[in-house]
Amino acid sequence: MSDTDLELESYDTVTAVNENQWNNLVEQSDIGSVFQRYGWLRAIEEGLGRDVRHVVVAKKGNPVALLPNIVRELPVPVDAPLLDRLPMRQLVSTAPGYGGPVVGSDERTTLSMLLDAVARDGRGTVQHALRTGRAGSLRYGKRLLSRGYRPDVVTGRFVLDLTDDWDGLLGTMSRSRRQAIRRALDGDYEVSVGPLEDVAAFYDDYAANIERVGGDPFPRRFLTALSDHLADRLLAVTVTVDGTVVGRYLYLVDEERSTLHHYLPGVGSEEHFEHAPSERLHAHAIQWALEEGYDHYDLGSTSADFTDSQFRYKEGYGGRFVPTIEWERGRAPLRWGAYRLARDVYRRFAYE
Repeated sequence: MSDTDLELESYDTVTAVNENQWNNLVEQSDIGSVFQRYGWLRAIEEGLGRDVRHVVVAKKGNPVALLPNIVRELPVPVDAPLLDRLPMRQLVSTAPGYGGPVVGSDERTTLSMLLDAVARDGRGTVQHALRTGRAGSLRYGKRLLSRGYRPDVVTGRFVLDLTDDWDGLLGTMSRSRRQAIRRALDGDYEVSVGPLEDVAAFYDDYAANIERVGGDPFPRRFLTALSDHLADRLLAVTVTVDGTVVGRYLYLVDEERSTLHHYLPGVGSEEHFEHAPSERLHAHAIQWALEEGYDHYDLGSTSADFTDSQFRYKEGYGGRFVPTIEWERGRAPLRWGAYRLARDVYRRFAYE
């Protein structure tokens, strides 16, 4: 393939690209994921209202490489009045979720074309970040380093390899987690596994769950957009006790990577904790993935901190920790330098 056969385009909306062609490239790639699919990116546009800068390399109208990019605010980690007054936005692929370049052929040429296009199209952003969640993305490590990108790891996911049966998986879990699951499964309850049908009910429980732990839930319209554009990749697991829903989890199904991703929690009230909703939901989701022949169960993002309670809880399920590597490159030297200084100060004290 010669360079003259290739055409580079930048898009301010994923709807300007053919959905089937986009998804086909993601599905054929060894490092593609559900977070790079057309429907996921469209839900981000519609549900979160974020600007995008997607870059595509095509040959004769067919995409052969792509790099999704989302524009979002770069959070200032400390009280820094000067930074608060400056426009601090980043270009990231993708958020929420993770992803990076998807290259179908002629990696050397098309990867360079994608990164060159991003370098030219700053449009007021301070930083470009590639959030990669698969080990295969490390194949581009030296290329990214040569262009001034540097790796940063503060989050990751515990992933269970579903190469054993249920009893075998239980044996790999910590003693406390194994005992908690066995007690939970002995109780009297009902569980359903299937499509997300009641978006409103799930969102209410999800929002209550996130607010209870001090977080900011996604807006309702994001879940609606996911239901509209990614319905075939959503799986809802619900536990009911005496006719009352005590917990719901929403999963993303990545058929091409043979992975079930735990994504949004929906345990709306602390009053339901006595029914062990988390253990029941995870256990039945894992069993469903085993029955359907999936290779991996992803427990979802967590801080890369062994002292964090969520990290310790998920670690108890016996999976391997997979880092989410964020390759970052500054684009506005003064603002990026000030941001990194503020972040370093914050980390020096907050991460100790």
